[in-house]
Amino acid sequence: IEELNEAFATTMKTVRTVDASFSSPAIVASSADRTRHLDSIYLTMFQPALGARWLGNLKKLKVSGTQITDATGNLALDGSGAISQDSRTF
Repeated sequence: IEELNEAFATTMKTVRTVDASFSSPAIVASSADRTRHLDSIYLTMFQPALGARWLGNLKKLKVSGTQITDATGNLALDGSGAISQDSRTF
């Protein structure tokens, strides 16, 4: 059991050093009609930590057709799928 605990602790330390997202984007759905959704999309940006509080924030963007746009109407994501440094979130 001690080896398993050490392996798990090592894995968690490795995960905390990598800037990655472990959650999917969320789109706001209409409570009146579950087949429709609103145009907002939310992306979580948190740095994993050992404690209960993680540093980070929530980014709001807009779904426009098949594109994800920022507050200025420009494409919000770069070629790798990350939020572009030039994007301005809501």
